[in-house]
Amino acid sequence: MRLSVKLIALLVPLFVLAILSRAGAQTGWLSGQSLSQPTATATVFLAFHENPSIALISVEANAQTVAPFAFTAKNLFCSWNNAAQGTGLTFVLRDNGAVTALTFTATSGTSGNDTTHSVSVSAGDLLDIGLVNSNTSNATGIWRCSISTQ
Repeated sequence: MRLSVKLIALLVPLFVLAILSRAGAQTGWLSGQSLSQPTATATVFLAFHENPSIALISVEANAQTVAPFAFTAKNLFCSWNNAAQGTGLTFVLRDNGAVTALTFTATSGTSGNDTTHSVSVSAGDLLDIGLVNSNTSNATGIWRCSISTQ
């Protein structure tokens, strides 16, 4: 009996959070991280909830995450650990293999963001972050990105 009461006490807040999230009253986020080298003049992909020890993915279909419900994606934030390597990289939320308005190109430092644009995502859409390296050399570092959902 004690275990059941404790289990219920644990599950009820999670259930309420899930309901609020679906109703749009609660915001959430998706994030991914990778230790890899974006190849020169190439596009690679970062999967949401990616294990940091896994390399950036060269085939987009292998990086896509299924949206479990409809939401608005906004506030794309990305960071990397090597300022010299971030310049010239473009980060973009991709939806069903297409570029969205949620994007920015890094110009300096170790982070960047797009807090201006938002994207409507439908349940079942396939999402990932595209990382475009327009430089003539590989970029090394740890790459982290997140979006907020509402």
